[in-house]
Amino acid sequence: MINTMLAVATLLVLGLPSAILFIPWTLITGNVNPLYNAACWIARCVLRAAGIRVVVEGRDRVPTHTACIFMANHVSNLDPPALYPFVPGRSSAVIKRSLMNIPVLGYAFRLGELIPVSRDGTVAGAQQSVAAAQRVLAKGLHIITFVEGTRSPDGRLLPFKKGTGHGKRCSLHSHIDLRNRKAHAQGLHTHPPRRGAHHLSPAHLPAKLCHT
Repeated sequence: MINTMLAVATLLVLGLPSAILFIPWTLITGNVNPLYNAACWIARCVLRAAGIRVVVEGRDRVPTHTACIFMANHVSNLDPPALYPFVPGRSSAVIKRSLMNIPVLGYAFRLGELIPVSRDGTVAGAQQSVAAAQRVLAKGLHIITFVEGTRSPDGRLLPFKKGTGHGKRCSLHSHIDLRNRKAHAQGLHTHPPRRGAHHLSPAHLPAKLCHT
């Protein structure tokens, strides 16, 4: 419980001033990098406050000056903050469209050019997501996607969601040359907070980046 309180306090103390400072800066200058770097730094600080250490392998396998798609397993709410700060360069991500409606945070997601995905399964929604992904890749940004579409309750890999895993990957292949632009992230093992869990405990989280 103490680790959870420290993590939440760190998020609030660092997150609110950063939002007040860097969101207007991004609007004025059009440069989202300070906001992105601040978010990654805050994620590292929150993990550190919770006593969680991320051990990363394979960063040398990520090609420089090349946009990659990182397809990661999803076992915990810690997966995004444990992965984002340690991927070289700037990354976008595939997220639920409903998250774009969260005050302040949703606006920051738009500034960061995150890719919203609808779960209604419509062709129009899928086409919008693919178009957004194309624009992100064309700018040289990585894309991080949790291919199962939801958290695994027991840590075992779930079937990939269409439009999140193999479906969206094939759609992108039909429009963009992704040779040498594919990557796979794995090894963020089971650790709270998971479904129904409300506490954090010190741990080492191994993360491995590798080509597919």
